[in-house]
Amino acid sequence: MAAASPRTDPSAPAVILSPHLDDAVWSCFSLLAREDDVLVATVFAGIPDGEPGWWDAQCGITDSAAHVRDRRAEDAGVLGSLGHEAVHLDLLDGQYREPPVPAKVIVAALAERVPAVRRVYAPGGIGHPDHALVRDAGALLRELGVPVTVYADYCYSTREGWPTFVSPEGRPEADEQWRASIGHLVGDRLADPRVVRLADEESDRKLEAMRGYVTQFESIEAEEPKWQFDGRGSADPQKRVVEVFYDLAAA
Repeated sequence: MAAASPRTDPSAPAVILSPHLDDAVWSCFSLLAREDDVLVATVFAGIPDGEPGWWDAQCGITDSAAHVRDRRAEDAGVLGSLGHEAVHLDLLDGQYREPPVPAKVIVAALAERVPAVRRVYAPGGIGHPDHALVRDAGALLRELGVPVTVYADYCYSTREGWPTFVSPEGRPEADEQWRASIGHLVGDRLADPRVVRLADEESDRKLEAMRGYVTQFESIEAEEPKWQFDGRGSADPQKRVVEVFYDLAAA
């Protein structure tokens, strides 16, 4: 039996497939700022039941169910302020579950909520297991005939610096990180991405939108410098202006 999948319709919205409740703004703000008919479907936005997850505990959260409801509300608020719809799928974040989620389950959950798409933007799966699961769902959507663009997962994508094919100051270590995550999808196009730079006004709006994720922003800014090669957080003005995409050919 064929996997359930959204149908392709040129008149339907494009969909940013966001692993978590903030990733679309961090990684794809240029789409949110420049495109009208785009919605964001967050995959791991399910309401948990049980003890706080590890990241929640690190952030001082004692009630993860209430916390995810707050995160859903702030996500809808931020995206609504940018003129876009937020769709929240009911799959659980990795910190609240044990087994991985198969790609076909993610695709079916998307199809149930978003029956038609013009194009899907999927993460490259760089640096986070949940992102890799959603990347695999993007690969399956491509196999099923849906037009797919892969985006670099900021700010996991800069932990080794920018690749040499994104920045003149790029590092071979980043080249290898990206090759390991998305090389099998983009092939010999790895070194030829579509690099988008935000204008100053867009960069300011992106920072404002990032700050709108009140439950996450300060914790991310405190944690990420520990993991970033350059010791700078995701709000860094020289880094947040760069977004990277690969428009994949049909499977």
